[in-house]
Amino acid sequence: AMQQRMGRFILGHRGNSSIEAIKGESGWWSMGERRDRLRMNFCGKIVGVGKERNVRRMYDEMREEDDGWAKEMRCTMQRWYLEEDWKRNSITDYSGWERKVKRKMEEKIEEAWKRRSESNSKLKMMRKVKDKRNKSGLLKSDFRSAAKLLMQIRSGTSELRIDRGRFENLERKERI
Repeated sequence: AMQQRMGRFILGHRGNSSIEAIKGESGWWSMGERRDRLRMNFCGKIVGVGKERNVRRMYDEMREEDDGWAKEMRCTMQRWYLEEDWKRNSITDYSGWERKVKRKMEEKIEEAWKRRSESNSKLKMMRKVKDKRNKSGLLKSDFRSAAKLLMQIRSGTSELRIDRGRFENLERKERI
Protein backbone atom coordinates (compact mmCIF):
# COMPACT_ATOMS: atom_id res chain seq x y z
CA ALA A 1 0.00 0.00 0.00
CA MET A 2 2.81 2.43 0.85
CA GLN A 3 4.66 1.60 -2.37
CA GLN A 4 1.48 2.22 -4.37
CA ARG A 5 0.85 5.59 -2.69
CA MET A 6 4.44 6.69 -3.30
CA GLY A 7 4.24 5.54 -6.92
CA ARG A 8 1.07 7.57 -7.43
CA PHE A 9 2.69 10.61 -5.82
CA ILE A 10 5.95 10.40 -7.78
CA LEU A 11 4.23 9.77 -11.11
CA GLY A 12 1.49 12.33 -10.53
CA HIS A 13 -1.29 9.76 -10.80
CA ARG A 14 -4.64 10.20 -9.13
CA GLY A 15 -5.81 8.04 -6.26
CA ASN A 16 -7.98 5.91 -8.51
CA SER A 17 -5.25 4.91 -10.95
CA SER A 18 -4.57 1.21 -11.13
CA ILE A 19 -1.46 -0.36 -9.67
CA GLU A 20 -0.76 -1.84 -13.11
CA ALA A 21 -0.46 1.69 -14.53
CA ILE A 22 2.00 2.62 -11.79
CA LYS A 23 4.07 -0.52 -12.30
CA GLY A 24 3.98 -0.01 -16.06
CA GLU A 25 5.29 3.56 -15.83
CA SER A 26 7.84 2.98 -13.07
CA GLY A 27 9.04 -0.56 -13.79
CA TRP A 28 8.86 -1.28 -10.06
CA TRP A 29 8.74 -4.74 -8.56
CA SER A 30 6.47 -5.40 -5.60
CA MET A 31 8.04 -5.78 -2.16
CA GLY A 32 7.26 -9.51 -2.24
CA GLU A 33 8.95 -9.93 -5.61
CA ARG A 34 12.07 -8.14 -4.39
CA ARG A 35 12.09 -10.25 -1.22
CA ASP A 36 11.86 -13.46 -3.27
CA ARG A 37 14.78 -12.34 -5.43
CA LEU A 38 16.96 -11.59 -2.41
CA ARG A 39 16.06 -14.91 -0.79
CA MET A 40 16.87 -16.89 -3.93
CA ASN A 41 20.17 -15.04 -4.29
CA PHE A 42 21.00 -15.85 -0.67
CA CYS A 43 20.06 -19.49 -1.26
CA GLY A 44 22.45 -19.45 -4.20
CA LYS A 45 25.24 -18.32 -1.90
CA ILE A 46 24.50 -21.14 0.53
CA VAL A 47 24.39 -23.77 -2.21
CA GLY A 48 27.59 -22.34 -3.70
CA VAL A 49 29.70 -22.85 -0.57
CA GLY A 50 31.49 -26.12 0.13
CA LYS A 51 29.45 -29.03 1.49
CA GLU A 52 31.72 -29.17 4.56
CA ARG A 53 30.52 -25.74 5.77
CA ASN A 54 28.00 -25.77 8.64
CA VAL A 55 25.49 -23.53 6.89
CA ARG A 56 25.45 -25.84 3.88
CA ARG A 57 25.07 -28.97 6.04
CA MET A 58 22.13 -27.42 7.91
CA TYR A 59 20.54 -26.40 4.62
CA ASP A 60 21.00 -29.90 3.15
CA GLU A 61 19.38 -31.44 6.25
CA MET A 62 16.37 -29.14 5.90
CA ARG A 63 16.16 -30.02 2.20
CA GLU A 64 16.06 -33.73 2.97
CA GLU A 65 13.29 -33.23 5.52
CA ASP A 66 11.53 -30.70 3.25
CA ASP A 67 11.15 -28.45 6.24
CA GLY A 68 11.65 -24.86 7.34
CA TRP A 69 13.45 -22.37 5.17
CA ALA A 70 14.44 -25.00 2.60
CA LYS A 71 10.76 -25.85 2.04
CA GLU A 72 9.95 -22.16 1.60
CA MET A 73 12.77 -21.89 -0.94
CA ARG A 74 11.45 -24.86 -2.89
CA CYS A 75 8.02 -23.23 -3.11
CA THR A 76 9.55 -19.87 -4.06
CA MET A 77 11.69 -21.39 -6.78
CA GLN A 78 8.72 -23.30 -8.18
CA ARG A 79 6.72 -20.07 -8.30
CA TRP A 80 9.46 -18.42 -10.38
CA TYR A 81 10.06 -21.39 -12.75
CA LEU A 82 13.38 -22.36 -11.16
CA GLU A 83 12.33 -25.82 -9.97
CA GLU A 84 15.02 -27.56 -12.05
CA ASP A 85 17.69 -25.51 -10.30
CA TRP A 86 16.18 -26.51 -6.96
CA LYS A 87 16.40 -30.17 -7.88
CA ARG A 88 19.98 -29.82 -9.15
CA ASN A 89 21.09 -28.19 -5.86
CA SER A 90 24.38 -27.02 -7.33
CA ILE A 91 25.56 -23.52 -8.20
CA THR A 92 29.07 -23.01 -9.52
CA ASP A 93 28.78 -19.43 -10.82
CA TYR A 94 27.06 -17.15 -8.31
CA SER A 95 26.95 -14.07 -10.56
CA GLY A 96 25.41 -16.23 -13.30
CA TRP A 97 22.84 -17.43 -10.76
CA GLU A 98 21.91 -13.85 -9.85
CA ARG A 99 21.43 -12.96 -13.52
CA LYS A 100 19.32 -16.07 -14.12
CA VAL A 101 17.07 -15.33 -11.13
CA LYS A 102 16.57 -11.73 -12.27
CA ARG A 103 15.85 -12.75 -15.88
CA LYS A 104 13.34 -15.46 -14.91
CA MET A 105 11.58 -13.15 -12.49
CA GLU A 106 11.41 -10.30 -15.00
CA GLU A 107 9.89 -12.63 -17.59
CA LYS A 108 7.17 -13.78 -15.23
CA ILE A 109 6.49 -10.29 -13.84
CA GLU A 110 6.22 -8.89 -17.37
CA GLU A 111 3.88 -11.71 -18.40
CA ALA A 112 1.61 -11.11 -15.37
CA TRP A 113 1.63 -7.33 -15.91
CA LYS A 114 0.55 -7.73 -19.54
CA ARG A 115 -2.21 -10.14 -18.60
CA ARG A 116 -3.59 -7.88 -15.85
CA SER A 117 -3.30 -4.66 -17.87
CA GLU A 118 -5.09 -6.25 -20.84
CA SER A 119 -8.05 -7.10 -18.63
CA ASN A 120 -8.31 -3.50 -17.36
CA SER A 121 -10.36 -1.29 -19.70
CA LYS A 122 -8.95 1.90 -18.10
CA LEU A 123 -5.52 1.01 -19.42
CA LYS A 124 -6.50 0.87 -23.09
CA MET A 125 -4.43 3.99 -23.87
CA MET A 126 -1.42 2.67 -21.97
CA ARG A 127 -1.53 -0.56 -23.97
CA LYS A 128 -1.42 1.47 -27.19
CA VAL A 129 1.64 3.41 -26.02
CA LYS A 130 3.53 0.86 -23.90
CA ASP A 131 4.03 -2.80 -24.57
CA LYS A 132 6.67 -3.34 -21.86
CA ARG A 133 6.67 -2.63 -18.16
CA ASN A 134 9.65 -0.30 -17.69
CA LYS A 135 10.67 3.11 -16.41
CA SER A 136 8.92 5.74 -18.45
CA GLY A 137 10.95 8.37 -20.26
CA LEU A 138 8.38 10.85 -18.98
CA LEU A 139 9.93 10.57 -15.52
CA LYS A 140 13.03 12.39 -16.80
CA SER A 141 11.06 15.11 -18.56
CA ASP A 142 11.89 18.75 -17.89
CA PHE A 143 8.22 19.56 -18.41
CA ARG A 144 6.92 17.91 -15.25
CA SER A 145 3.33 19.19 -15.49
CA ALA A 146 2.98 18.01 -19.10
CA ALA A 147 4.49 14.63 -18.21
CA LYS A 148 2.05 14.33 -15.28
CA LEU A 149 -0.92 14.96 -17.61
CA LEU A 150 0.34 12.43 -20.16
CA MET A 151 0.74 9.79 -17.45
CA GLN A 152 -2.80 10.50 -16.20
CA ILE A 153 -4.16 10.07 -19.72
CA ARG A 154 -2.24 6.79 -20.14
CA SER A 155 -3.55 5.46 -16.84
CA GLY A 156 -7.17 6.37 -17.60
CA THR A 157 -7.49 8.81 -14.67
CA SER A 158 -7.46 12.21 -16.39
CA GLU A 159 -10.12 14.92 -16.28
CA LEU A 160 -11.06 14.18 -19.89
CA ARG A 161 -14.60 13.08 -20.62
CA ILE A 162 -13.39 9.64 -21.78
CA ASP A 163 -12.32 8.99 -18.18
CA ARG A 164 -14.74 11.10 -16.13
CA GLY A 165 -17.81 10.04 -18.14
CA ARG A 166 -17.50 6.60 -16.63
CA PHE A 167 -18.77 8.00 -13.32
CA GLU A 168 -21.83 9.42 -15.09
CA ASN A 169 -22.57 5.95 -16.52
CA LEU A 170 -22.08 7.12 -20.10
CA GLU A 171 -21.33 4.52 -22.73
CA ARG A 172 -17.77 4.58 -24.02
CA LYS A 173 -19.00 5.71 -27.47
CA GLU A 174 -20.68 8.76 -25.88
CA ARG A 175 -17.51 9.74 -24.01
CA ILE A 176 -15.21 9.95 -27.04
